[in-house]
Amino acid sequence: MKYEQEQKDDTEKHQPTIHIRIKVGLVNINDIAQQYRPDVNVFFYFKPIDGASSLQESSTKGKSSNKFEVIKEMDGFWRPKFDFLNEVDEPLVTDESYWINRQDGTVFGRVNMIPTLQKRMNHTAFPYDRQILDVELLSNNCLFKNWEKSNDCPREVKLNVDKWHIQGELASLADAWDLNRIRLKIEDDEVELSSKASILLYIQREHEYYTFNISITLFLIIILQNWLPNFPYTSSRYNFALTLVLTLVAFRFVIQNLIPLTSYLKCIEKYMLVAFILLVFRFITDFLLILIYDMPSDPDFEHCGAEIFTFFGGDHSNLPLICVRDLQMTIFLTILWISSTFVFLVPQIWRQCWESIEKSLVEEKLLETTFWEDGKMVNTKKKTELTLSEWLHKHGGIHNEELERLPSGKNGLDSSSRNCCEVRGWTLPQHQNNSNANFFPIVTKSDLNNESKHGVECAQNYQQNGSMISFDV
Repeated sequence: MKYEQEQKDDTEKHQPTIHIRIKVGLVNINDIAQQYRPDVNVFFYFKPIDGASSLQESSTKGKSSNKFEVIKEMDGFWRPKFDFLNEVDEPLVTDESYWINRQDGTVFGRVNMIPTLQKRMNHTAFPYDRQILDVELLSNNCLFKNWEKSNDCPREVKLNVDKWHIQGELASLADAWDLNRIRLKIEDDEVELSSKASILLYIQREHEYYTFNISITLFLIIILQNWLPNFPYTSSRYNFALTLVLTLVAFRFVIQNLIPLTSYLKCIEKYMLVAFILLVFRFITDFLLILIYDMPSDPDFEHCGAEIFTFFGGDHSNLPLICVRDLQMTIFLTILWISSTFVFLVPQIWRQCWESIEKSLVEEKLLETTFWEDGKMVNTKKKTELTLSEWLHKHGGIHNEELERLPSGKNGLDSSSRNCCEVRGWTLPQHQNNSNANFFPIVTKSDLNNESKHGVECAQNYQQNGSMISFDV
């Protein structure tokens, strides 16, 4: 019995545990390179392995009434090490601070890191695309556990609500993206003494910039083909049509740096392709009209545009046949182009559902945990571990009827209908029996009613604590 206790104490001694909660922001998303830079703030606390007395000597000396003292020097003492999966460069560490509780010797820490991560993004629906950004925080010298203390901690690691464990904020990217939800999963390997905190950021692109600066400009360029009937069937008519084609080509080169480079066609490229086809088709039909139909013999005839009111009057008997076909083609292409534009400008037609994006993420994760053997794909995950697909299904995924879609926060705080949990996107903790898969679901309707603050209080917190995030409607 004594031997078993000594063995247990020895095991615990070599398995340092830290209790964490995380705040994640987004600094930059590079669609061209398919890279993104999250701003990861890890708040944690642990019992010092080297003894609290030694650390207290490294903290602020002298008598002080402060409960928490800054540890000025951590060299020579144990501290957690963090790393990221799929990083393309060393993370930028902007802050690493430690404090010690003078009463019980607990060490609190804050590490702020900005890594550059790379992940394949699906831009099929661009600019109406949705992405699930995966940020995997790793450690090879400690185990991650849930934050169990309240906000009885140094001011620098305090959160607005002590029950919050994960926060997502878009900060400067709030005008370009919407944050729909954020999820956290913690996995520990006590044998290898390693941990992984998987953070999933569900974001959706704001399409207004592309709608006003690209789509409307493109629409006006193509709609100018309606002016062709006002030109006589001479070189001036073809010069105008050719000018429209060249203008469209030049416009395509101007905006190419705004569109991700992929081997497949994106939504906006399909729209531009339709524009090219309609304009070239009009150019060809004008050439065929001259070959097939005779030119009007009336010496006073100038162009078909002068006969447009007669055409809409319904009496086509006195109109040259070439003008009838010309005006019919103009009306047909105009209706087709307006319809195409309307279809393109409806985001719901192009956006993927979150379930489909989760499925793609599951497939990518499956490839990371499998290998080929004797012509068969073999799964390397332990039987006791849940796959990402099983985990999402077990914890509700997107299908949980209790989950409430959060409103948009673009127009500021609405004190009559919103609260801190809605505006800031925090998730509330939920007790789990399996400590190796700690999961915090997104804010639900009952959580908002029972645990959150009123919108007026949230507006006050907003003024004190900085920017908010905006959500998908």
